[in-house]
Amino acid sequence: MVADAGNKVFCATEDALFSYSKDDGTIERYTRLTGMHDFGISSIAYDFANEVLVVGYSNSNIDLIYDNAIFNLPFIKEKNITGSKNINSIYIKNGITYLACGFGIVTIDNVRQEIKDTYLIGANGSQMNVLDITSDNDNIYAATDTGIFAGALNSNLANFNNWTRILDDVNNNGDYNKIVAFGGKIYANYAKPDAQSTNSDELYVYENGSWNLFSIPELPTSPKRYSLRVLNNEIVVVNQNSLSVFNTSWQRLQYLDNTAYTTPQMRDAIKDNTKFWIADRRIGLVKFENNTGTAITPSGPTSAFVADMQVNKNVLWVAHGPKSTSWNPQDYPVDGFSTLKDNNWTSFNNFNHPELGQNSFSANMSLSIVPGTTDQIRVGSVVNGLLDFNNGVITRFYDENNSTLTPAIGNETQTQVHGITHDEDGNLWVCNSGVNNVFHVLKKDGTWKSFNTLGSVNGAPFAGYITIDNNNFKWVNLYGGGGTTTSGLAVLNDNNTIDNTQDDKVKYIPTEVYPRCMAVDFDGQLWVGTDEGPQVIYSPSAAFDENISLQKILIFQDNSYQYLLENEVITYITIDGANRKWIGTQTSGVYLLSPDGQNEIHHFTTENSPIFSNNITCIAIDKDNGKVYIGTDKGLISYQSDAIEGGDECKNVIVYPNPVEPGYSGPIAVRGVINNAKIKITDISGSVVYENTAIGGQAIWNGTNFKGEKSSTGVYLVFAADEDGNNACVTKLLFVK
Repeated sequence: MVADAGNKVFCATEDALFSYSKDDGTIERYTRLTGMHDFGISSIAYDFANEVLVVGYSNSNIDLIYDNAIFNLPFIKEKNITGSKNINSIYIKNGITYLACGFGIVTIDNVRQEIKDTYLIGANGSQMNVLDITSDNDNIYAATDTGIFAGALNSNLANFNNWTRILDDVNNNGDYNKIVAFGGKIYANYAKPDAQSTNSDELYVYENGSWNLFSIPELPTSPKRYSLRVLNNEIVVVNQNSLSVFNTSWQRLQYLDNTAYTTPQMRDAIKDNTKFWIADRRIGLVKFENNTGTAITPSGPTSAFVADMQVNKNVLWVAHGPKSTSWNPQDYPVDGFSTLKDNNWTSFNNFNHPELGQNSFSANMSLSIVPGTTDQIRVGSVVNGLLDFNNGVITRFYDENNSTLTPAIGNETQTQVHGITHDEDGNLWVCNSGVNNVFHVLKKDGTWKSFNTLGSVNGAPFAGYITIDNNNFKWVNLYGGGGTTTSGLAVLNDNNTIDNTQDDKVKYIPTEVYPRCMAVDFDGQLWVGTDEGPQVIYSPSAAFDENISLQKILIFQDNSYQYLLENEVITYITIDGANRKWIGTQTSGVYLLSPDGQNEIHHFTTENSPIFSNNITCIAIDKDNGKVYIGTDKGLISYQSDAIEGGDECKNVIVYPNPVEPGYSGPIAVRGVINNAKIKITDISGSVVYENTAIGGQAIWNGTNFKGEKSSTGVYLVFAADEDGNNACVTKLLFVK
């Protein structure tokens, strides 16, 4: 979606909104952090008379964005309405905003900043899915999924009797989803349900009281028509692969297709004198001028989908792909992967690496940074195997033709790699899903090995994560699919002799619940996220010696004993520098729990934090600075945690900021101490002003003494040691009040 605001252009997707200044090229992002009130943008429009951008959400929430403020209208969202409340489109006329909603039409007075009226235009005042709105001098027109309705502007439009169906969907097999007034006539787009496959959308014109199919040779007939825009006696028509501009006589003035600039998926466009501002599904905002297309996007990853992440030495890598047990790989063909380095994002997809598309490398579900590097990674695809990526270059693809990986049973067109991880020696362990031999390894020398894994398991279940525990055992979670309902864990002990398969041990551990994710904590325990909360194998080392099983975690809460998060579907677990558990869920956001899971430290949801969705897909933690990256099905956000990983000895202690400048009121971090060190801060005379226990390898001081008073200006000594007073270290801090 794109909207012209005079000196700037707004561009929106379902998950993001930004503006671009035509004067100086400044890009400004709008999020919950900057004052927006919801997620799931469904439509935007700019009111020039009142200088406000109207933002509609899929849950019918509304934001009015001014230059210096954002005003929220939550009244429709909060109202109990049966059925869809999606704001399908926005039409503005004479300072009144008309919202085409899933139940009818809502009007907003942009001057008074309030809901003005609601029109239920169906039979006897029933709800109607209104998809678009326009008007001429006399009437307002509503395009719906059952036809076109009209009402006189000078009538009481809140009375359903004043609305008339002027065009019926006789066959009831499509939607009238776009409508505009142009050249003294009304044009409506008719979208058929199979428009993306065989049948093209149709355009109808209303003239002299009758509707007729409108068709001219110059009007594109690609399967789907996405946008009709009227401005200055010209109409801009956007189809999937092209853009056309016509005058009121329907003479084509300009035409762009996917050869004009590298993009196949235009979605919306406006014309500004000689320039076009094009919303493109893959590229973002495109400024097209002088036969040249320029991509304009805020710094960020190439996609909102976050399937897997890893971070090393402050460099983050993100794999973009779906994260569910049921999905269509064609929905995410080439989103690729991205990296964040020095606060700058770089994305890699089929537009800048066409070989990804040429090799059908899509739905990237897993990623692992090669140990000791920050710019060399491996990426796993659920469609076509694995790739090596080194310093911006794809060096090799691996599939069934040059590795031990095999296509999925029953789906031989896909070589599915769901999980990958490196061991301490630099070997890459690969989880090959949909087959019996799920364990594979790409050795550091470039050769492959596979392991006879699931010969005794019925069918070939999906295999998700692969995790290596403190015993160097390799674990894979199995969760149905492949013609089986099998769920459980598979564990491999190769006895640290990859090439000698004679001493291998493989075991299948059935579970009553689907194990969706795994993580090994500092105590060597295997935490497993399931459909019924987190569960634990407390002694993974005993996997081959006794009948071990998943154990629920019993906690005391609300004056009763219960199992930890037993009603939550756990989607991700990771461990921070203090051995605390970060747990992502499918519907309830993120939990931060104490090392044993008994205490809840934080619970972040869309209601109490800026996270984009309560459906968490992935979590990664930078162990050097404690930053937590939280991936959702709507995008990625970071949170500055108070824990970093401590070491076995005290070295390279850093106090930040140092010196503390006058007026500073933020946290003062002591980093690089021994794990869970005892911290004391004293003034130069030896009086203790602060003491605490580090969280992992970091302690936070707020600059106050035990009385809560701000400390005096001076030099302070920072002492750190373990519980026995050993492994001690000391450094200085200059504090200026």
